[in-house]
Amino acid sequence: MAKLYYIKCDDFICDVTNDFGKANLLVKEYQADDPSGKYKVQYNPGDLEIKITPFNKDRMKQFLDKEAA
Repeated sequence: MAKLYYIKCDDFICDVTNDFGKANLLVKEYQADDPSGKYKVQYNPGDLEIKITPFNKDRMKQFLDKEAA
């Protein structure tokens, strides 16, 4: 099983990937879109809600087997 990296956006999980370099690039993308948000890479989702968006739906499905609503 591959290690997953979760992107924390303020108080929820907004993305996931299995590559640490990609995780850092995603954080930079989110920061560019919303400089006032607080973003960081986590090694587990904890008890935070995982939100599916058009931007992350393919990764969510690939890594977490979650369907976009």
